[in-house]
Amino acid sequence: MSSSRFHSPAFRGLVFSTVCVVVMVFGLLTALPAPAAAEQAQPPAESDSQVEAVDGISQYNSCFAAGYAVYNGPMGRRIHLRCGAAAPGTSIVYFAVAIGQGTLANPVADYFLTAFDTAVANGKTVWLWYETDPGSGPKIGCGASDCRILRGIEVRN
Repeated sequence: MSSSRFHSPAFRGLVFSTVCVVVMVFGLLTALPAPAAAEQAQPPAESDSQVEAVDGISQYNSCFAAGYAVYNGPMGRRIHLRCGAAAPGTSIVYFAVAIGQGTLANPVADYFLTAFDTAVANGKTVWLWYETDPGSGPKIGCGASDCRILRGIEVRN
Protein backbone atom coordinates (compact mmCIF):
# COMPACT_ATOMS: atom_id res chain seq x y z
CA MET A 1 0.00 0.00 0.00
CA SER A 2 1.24 3.39 -0.88
CA SER A 3 0.13 6.44 0.98
CA SER A 4 0.09 9.83 -0.65
CA ARG A 5 1.84 12.57 1.26
CA PHE A 6 -1.23 14.79 0.70
CA HIS A 7 -3.35 12.44 2.79
CA SER A 8 -0.89 12.05 5.63
CA PRO A 9 -1.87 13.33 9.10
CA ALA A 10 1.20 15.60 9.15
CA PHE A 11 0.22 17.31 5.87
CA ARG A 12 -3.40 17.74 6.96
CA GLY A 13 -2.19 19.26 10.24
CA LEU A 14 0.06 21.67 8.36
CA VAL A 15 -2.80 22.77 6.08
CA PHE A 16 -5.14 23.20 9.04
CA SER A 17 -2.53 25.25 10.94
CA THR A 18 -1.87 27.45 7.90
CA VAL A 19 -5.57 28.14 7.40
CA CYS A 20 -5.96 29.01 11.10
CA VAL A 21 -3.04 31.45 10.98
CA VAL A 22 -4.42 33.15 7.84
CA VAL A 23 -7.86 33.50 9.44
CA MET A 24 -6.37 34.93 12.66
CA VAL A 25 -4.17 37.43 10.80
CA PHE A 26 -7.13 38.57 8.68
CA GLY A 27 -9.25 38.93 11.83
CA LEU A 28 -6.57 41.00 13.56
CA LEU A 29 -6.08 43.26 10.54
CA THR A 30 -9.80 43.98 10.24
CA ALA A 31 -10.14 44.58 14.00
CA LEU A 32 -7.29 47.11 14.27
CA PRO A 33 -8.24 50.81 14.41
CA ALA A 34 -7.70 52.92 11.32
CA PRO A 35 -4.35 54.72 11.06
CA ALA A 36 -4.25 58.30 12.33
CA ALA A 37 -4.07 59.66 8.76
CA ALA A 38 -7.44 58.07 8.02
CA GLU A 39 -9.14 59.62 11.06
CA GLN A 40 -12.50 61.17 10.38
CA ALA A 41 -12.84 64.90 9.98
CA GLN A 42 -14.26 66.76 12.95
CA PRO A 43 -17.82 68.05 12.63
CA PRO A 44 -18.34 71.69 11.79
CA ALA A 45 -18.63 73.93 14.84
CA GLU A 46 -21.98 75.23 13.63
CA SER A 47 -24.64 73.00 12.16
CA ASP A 48 -26.07 74.01 8.79
CA SER A 49 -29.28 72.30 9.81
CA GLN A 50 -32.75 73.41 8.92
CA VAL A 51 -35.91 72.68 10.83
CA GLU A 52 -39.18 72.11 9.04
CA ALA A 53 -42.30 71.28 11.05
CA VAL A 54 -44.63 68.67 9.57
CA ASP A 55 -47.58 67.26 11.56
CA GLY A 56 -45.93 67.86 14.96
CA ILE A 57 -42.71 66.21 13.83
CA SER A 58 -39.68 68.20 12.65
CA GLN A 59 -36.97 67.32 10.20
CA TYR A 60 -33.48 68.18 11.44
CA ASN A 61 -30.97 68.11 8.63
CA SER A 62 -27.20 67.73 8.80
CA CYS A 63 -26.77 66.46 12.34
CA PHE A 64 -23.23 65.10 12.73
CA ALA A 65 -23.58 61.79 14.61
CA ALA A 66 -21.12 62.31 17.47
CA GLY A 67 -22.06 59.33 19.66
CA TYR A 68 -24.78 57.08 20.98
CA ALA A 69 -25.68 55.37 24.25
CA VAL A 70 -27.94 52.65 25.63
CA TYR A 71 -29.62 53.17 29.01
CA ASN A 72 -31.52 50.84 31.31
CA GLY A 73 -32.54 52.93 34.28
CA PRO A 74 -35.40 53.72 36.64
CA MET A 75 -36.69 56.45 34.30
CA GLY A 76 -36.87 54.07 31.34
CA ARG A 77 -34.90 52.06 28.87
CA ARG A 78 -33.71 53.96 25.83
CA ILE A 79 -31.06 54.43 23.21
CA HIS A 80 -30.09 57.89 22.09
CA LEU A 81 -27.99 59.59 19.46
CA ARG A 82 -25.88 62.63 20.37
CA CYS A 83 -25.37 65.25 17.67
CA GLY A 84 -22.19 67.29 17.32
CA ALA A 85 -24.16 70.54 17.46
CA ALA A 86 -27.58 71.49 18.83
CA ALA A 87 -30.57 71.84 16.56
CA PRO A 88 -30.72 75.45 15.30
CA GLY A 89 -32.12 77.84 17.90
CA THR A 90 -32.35 75.10 20.57
CA SER A 91 -30.24 73.18 23.09
CA ILE A 92 -31.38 69.81 21.67
CA VAL A 93 -28.44 67.49 21.04
CA TYR A 94 -29.96 64.12 22.05
CA PHE A 95 -32.56 62.13 20.13
CA ALA A 96 -33.95 59.10 21.94
CA VAL A 97 -35.85 55.90 21.12
CA ALA A 98 -37.60 53.86 23.82
CA ILE A 99 -36.32 50.30 24.01
CA GLY A 100 -39.39 49.09 25.90
CA GLN A 101 -40.57 48.39 29.43
CA GLY A 102 -40.52 45.04 31.26
CA THR A 103 -40.96 42.25 28.75
CA LEU A 104 -42.37 44.62 26.13
CA ALA A 105 -39.77 45.61 23.56
CA ASN A 106 -39.78 48.24 20.85
CA PRO A 107 -39.43 46.15 17.67
CA VAL A 108 -37.70 48.96 15.75
CA ALA A 109 -35.13 49.89 18.43
CA ASP A 110 -32.59 47.51 16.84
CA TYR A 111 -32.95 49.32 13.52
CA PHE A 112 -32.27 52.68 15.14
CA LEU A 113 -29.27 51.24 17.01
CA THR A 114 -27.84 49.89 13.74
CA ALA A 115 -28.29 53.30 12.08
CA PHE A 116 -26.67 55.05 15.08
CA ASP A 117 -23.70 52.68 15.00
CA THR A 118 -23.26 53.06 11.24
CA ALA A 119 -23.39 56.86 11.40
CA VAL A 120 -21.04 57.23 14.37
CA ALA A 121 -18.52 54.60 13.23
CA ASN A 122 -18.28 56.14 9.76
CA GLY A 123 -18.40 59.84 10.71
CA LYS A 124 -21.70 60.42 8.90
CA THR A 125 -24.33 63.08 9.12
CA VAL A 126 -27.96 62.08 9.60
CA TRP A 127 -31.39 63.47 8.97
CA LEU A 128 -33.68 63.07 11.96
CA TRP A 129 -37.44 63.16 12.33
CA TYR A 130 -38.48 63.77 15.92
CA GLU A 131 -41.35 64.82 18.15
CA THR A 132 -41.30 68.54 18.85
CA ASP A 133 -43.14 68.29 22.20
CA PRO A 134 -40.62 68.68 25.06
CA GLY A 135 -42.94 66.81 27.41
CA SER A 136 -42.81 63.52 25.49
CA GLY A 137 -39.26 62.52 26.42
CA PRO A 138 -39.08 62.59 30.23
CA LYS A 139 -41.25 59.46 30.56
CA ILE A 140 -38.31 57.46 29.10
CA GLY A 141 -35.57 59.47 30.83
CA CYS A 142 -34.98 61.90 27.96
CA GLY A 143 -34.40 65.46 29.21
CA ALA A 144 -37.04 68.06 28.31
CA SER A 145 -34.47 70.77 27.54
CA ASP A 146 -31.92 68.87 25.44
CA CYS A 147 -33.59 65.69 24.16
CA ARG A 148 -36.49 64.70 21.89
CA ILE A 149 -38.17 61.42 20.94
CA LEU A 150 -36.85 60.18 17.60
CA ARG A 151 -39.29 58.88 14.98
CA GLY A 152 -37.02 58.42 11.96
CA ILE A 153 -33.40 58.56 10.85
CA GLU A 154 -31.58 58.61 7.53
CA VAL A 155 -27.80 58.12 7.40
CA ARG A 156 -26.41 60.55 4.81
CA ASN A 157 -23.31 61.05 2.61
